[in-house]
Amino acid sequence: MVILKPPLLILLLTLQFFVYGLVIDRQQQQQQSIHEEKNSRAIMILQALRAARIIPDVLPTSFVPSHSVVLTYPQWHNDVDLGRRLHPKHLQEPPAFVIIPFNSANDTVDKIYTLILTDPDAPSRSNPKWSEICHWIATNITVAGLPEFQDGDMRILGVDLEPTIGQLIDYMPPSPPPNTGFHRYVFVLLEGSIDQVLKAPQERKHWGYGKKRHGVRDWAKDNELKPVGANFFYARNEEYYITN
Repeated sequence: MVILKPPLLILLLTLQFFVYGLVIDRQQQQQQSIHEEKNSRAIMILQALRAARIIPDVLPTSFVPSHSVVLTYPQWHNDVDLGRRLHPKHLQEPPAFVIIPFNSANDTVDKIYTLILTDPDAPSRSNPKWSEICHWIATNITVAGLPEFQDGDMRILGVDLEPTIGQLIDYMPPSPPPNTGFHRYVFVLLEGSIDQVLKAPQERKHWGYGKKRHGVRDWAKDNELKPVGANFFYARNEEYYITN
């Protein structure tokens, strides 16, 4: 048996504590980096929504995103990217999407998510007398049974309209009328309890509420759903693309 002399023992213990401190410091730095990245994503989303006046036209001023909603129209490889301009002919089928919680996904197991698409600029942004128009309500989106990928401490849920996903309102492709400029098409992610039964809007125009600028906010409130994420794109009538 080797007996270490006190000076050598002290040196070894000091080295152990030093290495342990480096490991803890690295872990803290990684956690801080992830936290800062999440905050920057949330800030970027809020800034884009406010700049486009989606807050307050569609979402309340109190809205704070807790999820990122990443969408793409796969046939044309067109991503929805916080205000990107997309051609209506590329939007004929529902998009594929992923949901990225900014915080731990452990508290999502008893939640159900609903993704909607709404047009607050019908028939035009300057005259939104038909707004909002409901274009899509996809619901029954849960953590269970969906593909999972690990990214740091964030869970990414891949969703591509599998059989577990229900469409409360079928997808209606965006089709802005001629001479009405660019429309904002807004995806909103709503969170609710897994045992909730949702009621479909009575009609697409005004989401059935019969008043200008009424829509998803009212429907979410009536169904006890909380907005937790959003994304949007711009599109205008195809005549614009033919003449320009």
